[in-house]
Amino acid sequence: MAAESDVLSEIEVLQSIYLDELSVNQRDEGGWTVSLVLYPSTAEDCLSQFVRLTLTMDLDSQYPYSSPCISIHNPRGLSDDKLLSLQRSLQLEAESCIGTPVLYQLIERAKEILTESNIPHGNCVICLYGFKEGEVFTKTSCYHYFHSHCLGRYITHSEMELKDRERELEEDKTRDRTEEEELAVVCPVCREPLTYDLDALLSSPAPVFTQDDAVIGGEFKKKWAALQKVLERQKEKGGVIDPEAESNRFLIHINEAPANVSDTPATDASGAESSQSLFLVPRFCRCNPSLSKSSHYRPITAPVHS
Repeated sequence: MAAESDVLSEIEVLQSIYLDELSVNQRDEGGWTVSLVLYPSTAEDCLSQFVRLTLTMDLDSQYPYSSPCISIHNPRGLSDDKLLSLQRSLQLEAESCIGTPVLYQLIERAKEILTESNIPHGNCVICLYGFKEGEVFTKTSCYHYFHSHCLGRYITHSEMELKDRERELEEDKTRDRTEEEELAVVCPVCREPLTYDLDALLSSPAPVFTQDDAVIGGEFKKKWAALQKVLERQKEKGGVIDPEAESNRFLIHINEAPANVSDTPATDASGAESSQSLFLVPRFCRCNPSLSKSSHYRPITAPVHS
């Protein structure tokens, strides 16, 4: 490195500040990787920390005369736009401080932005509605967010399924009893096991869907109706395959007779009377675009004995 001792001194200072939270690795090809998990500053109130991320800074052999490469991993509660803005802000700050130690400055700047953004982003994946001010929501240990009442209903349903699964395992005589299957209610997003107080969750007020939600629903219905019209036009012009029609392409129909077939019963070689029925058999491959619609089938009359 440009100044190995200076970099080591900077890393030692960071380790004395962040203790075990800081992870430092020296790469074989030269340089260092420094990373730590960051939370918003909430005066040690962990229940009020709604966002987090892992900040990683890769230092090459020229640091501090080259800026560290900054990357963000395992974010929770932050939108993609916020993450992109955060990374750009840190990278610009690093480039503006080339020639001086900047790691502590970058870490504290990231914590400051996290504190300003300490609001869960996105929708409740159970009810698919966003979080509104005054609603009661729950943060899981894996940093995912749900309306408390929605999570309670999800857990209730999951526990019923687990009981059914346990009953199936008990009735399975072929199961190896030495290998017990671990059953637990898991997060609907990342499948991590959940710890919860079901009574408290179910007693929380259910989310209220306001008039704004109804407006959004109306807009969606309008778009849906417009798209349906487009779909119908495409079907008329042959641009969309009708799955039902395609599934019947190679069926033999015997319930309809062609218009030019005589109603007079036919006679087979043995002299017995028979009726005429129409079999529709495909003549060509469906993928031949040059054929007209009427040429796809040729009528064949075949005797059906009474």
